[in-house]
Amino acid sequence: MAEMILRPDLVEKIQEIARIENRPADAVVESLLAQYRPQTNGTKTAPEEDDYETQYRAFRRKLYTIARCYWTEVDDQTRLALTDKALDEQFWLIDQDGIPRLKSEEGTIDLPPDSFDAIIGLARDSDVTDASTTVRETMKAFYRSKYGE
Repeated sequence: MAEMILRPDLVEKIQEIARIENRPADAVVESLLAQYRPQTNGTKTAPEEDDYETQYRAFRRKLYTIARCYWTEVDDQTRLALTDKALDEQFWLIDQDGIPRLKSEEGTIDLPPDSFDAIIGLARDSDVTDASTTVRETMKAFYRSKYGE
């Protein structure tokens, strides 16, 4: 284990984040470093694809924060103990009721139909090639066939 001396205000910030998110300070620093992208002379050293990965990791960290808040409310100490690395492997989604779910729960709960899938189905099953100009007509035809006049 190596030691590093940090300004007291930085240590306080790290400890505060760790307290709020109910996880070790090392995990907080690790997640901060995962989002860091080194720069050399004002130019990025990482390729463009890394930008997507960085944004994806940041999004996942936000989901984990929401999940930890929920697990704190319901006092689920087992799930609160999961590190970001463990959640990267185990986290599935936050369901329609705001309950964070792990991959181990996949198939054990019923999720509502995805409205985006329905929209994609409309476009896929249609002969319309320029939906941007015929959205109203397409939607009218869909609802007319589904519900009648």
